[in-house]
Amino acid sequence: MLRFFDDSGRELSGRIVQPGASELINKAARSGETEFNFAGRNTLVAKPVATSQGHHYIYIAYIPRIPYNVSCERRVCASSQCC
Repeated sequence: MLRFFDDSGRELSGRIVQPGASELINKAARSGETEFNFAGRNTLVAKPVATSQGHHYIYIAYIPRIPYNVSCERRVCASSQCC
């Protein structure tokens, strides 16, 4: 999911701002750099952008995180190739 915010932090489509987005928007606006938040079920990415006319916006991408399942299983192979 991708959302755009103006330089005052207002979501341009009028949708509700997701938890954690406001703080990340402010951080990206202050730093001028791409900012990340890995807390919760989504990774949030905030990136400041500017149009050719000089208008400043910040976009937020919500990237769902799939739970990482570490397997301790080890396969033993008779040959040097993977099984």
